[in-house]
Amino acid sequence: MKEILIINLTRMGDLLQTTPLMAGFKEAYPGVRITLVINSSFVEICKGIPFIGDLIVFDMHGFRDRLLQKEHSLVENYKLIESLINRINEKEYDLALNLTHSPISALIISLIRAREIRGFTIDSEGHRVIRHPWLRYFFNVVPNRDYNPFHLVDMYLKAGGVMPQRKGLIFEIPEDGERKSEELLTARGISGKELMVGIHLGASKSDKTWPVSSFAALADMITEESGAKILLFGSPSEADLGREFEMKVKARPINFIGQTSIAELSTLLRKCLVLISNDTGPLHLATAVGTRVIDIFTANVHFLETGPYGEGHYVIQADLPCVPCAFNVQCNNMVCKDLIRPLHVFEIAKEIIHGNFATAVPDPHMFNNVQIYQTHFKDDGSLGFYPLLRKPLNKEIIYRILYSGVWNRKLSRNADRVYNEVCRELSSCYALDNIDEVVISLGSDIKVLEKFSELANEGQVLAGLIAEEAGRKNPDVEKLKRIWVNLETLDNKIEVLGHTNPCFRPFTIFFAYSKEALEGNDLLKLSADTCGIYEDLLTGSVFMLQLMRDIKLFLEAATKPLNGKLNVDQIRGTEYSVY
Repeated sequence: MKEILIINLTRMGDLLQTTPLMAGFKEAYPGVRITLVINSSFVEICKGIPFIGDLIVFDMHGFRDRLLQKEHSLVENYKLIESLINRINEKEYDLALNLTHSPISALIISLIRAREIRGFTIDSEGHRVIRHPWLRYFFNVVPNRDYNPFHLVDMYLKAGGVMPQRKGLIFEIPEDGERKSEELLTARGISGKELMVGIHLGASKSDKTWPVSSFAALADMITEESGAKILLFGSPSEADLGREFEMKVKARPINFIGQTSIAELSTLLRKCLVLISNDTGPLHLATAVGTRVIDIFTANVHFLETGPYGEGHYVIQADLPCVPCAFNVQCNNMVCKDLIRPLHVFEIAKEIIHGNFATAVPDPHMFNNVQIYQTHFKDDGSLGFYPLLRKPLNKEIIYRILYSGVWNRKLSRNADRVYNEVCRELSSCYALDNIDEVVISLGSDIKVLEKFSELANEGQVLAGLIAEEAGRKNPDVEKLKRIWVNLETLDNKIEVLGHTNPCFRPFTIFFAYSKEALEGNDLLKLSADTCGIYEDLLTGSVFMLQLMRDIKLFLEAATKPLNGKLNVDQIRGTEYSVY
């Protein structure tokens, strides 16, 4: 592979989270050249991404504005897109990946010269197509985020089929960054040798921000405990937050909001012992330059999707059934922000400052209604979030863990190992007492999944009949029509079953995306591909079904006391064969 194109027209953090994928390509295909298409707003961040062979810039926001302005004709807008396509098509690509959800990105990638396209695109008839299973899964996350176990970076890596040796995000600080950051610190009377703690007050939307008053109270606790200098970071639009913070805090902070370039920001972040932040681009920049972070998650932000990608970072989130919010929800009572108290975050920061939080056991009474997670890389190289407080187990957690094994089944291929990993995670991370209702509910779900598997098997049979008839010299068209009607009826049953049982909706939506991605007019090939889709649905549901049956037995046994204690350790050593 010589030429790879990546389209990522979203945010600064998303670009940084693309760096492991680019590193993986560089390792897997020595000499490969990577062309990156980005939004013009994020040119500066790309100066620190070392893998870019060719950078193509597109004014995404400006183009959207043009479409709404009457003074720009359809022809003018077409010519603007045409010039971009011509620039991209100066060479042919072995592989092109669209990592953006937007229709504009789909249009762009559908017009380029590439031997293989992965991601959101448009077929010859103008219909949406999502090519590659893991990028279909990427789209599947939005409606099924409660059951998604994978980080955005790991989805990118799986879509690229690579796994770099170096773990974490990658950003190389520009040469002048160190000098300029030293000048900024010196101008404010800081030698650079003091203990420094960074705080980022803002986020892309106000509902994703922890209250400024909470940040101020936290900063006072930190300065009183350690004497650390508090450095404020943010964009120019967040200057009001900085002024509010300065009015509420006792110790005067070093306010860099709106005053740093990316090069300066990256160096200042590296000098901080820890960055405490909402979910923002600078948080990902901090992880990329090696600074530990405490990520405060509120509103609809989900740490499993976009949390800090690296070893030894921390996430704190309210432990409520409604957290995280669904997309487009307008919450009038955001108790998720109030439940995370300054003292909670301070306890994490204090232990980081003293260097022993990894071995400390948080007081569960102090952290009532919140949960703390620590990031770590699993044996398969993907990112995991270890809960530091043993909270009660619920169905969403169980399914998230189960789906991790199901979606990865083609990689692991070892059902016994998947089962044992699920048991270890459940028993070591969660409280397994008082889960009788969960176990009973799993029993009901097993019956639903049995029906699901039956439908998938029936679909595979019907699709096989179509393939068999299509392979004949003179296919019976009327017979094909009858089978097709039966297949459509069956698909409706699959859709209804999935949507009325949300824990199995990931199967249904992924199945729908796969059917939607069928292309071409060759009946024999289409029927063979359709067989493959039903087979994948069948193997996935059967794998899940067998796991669920054994996990139900495991949980039933785990709730039986042994000398007054849960016999989890005994159960953990049990070897069950899933097949």
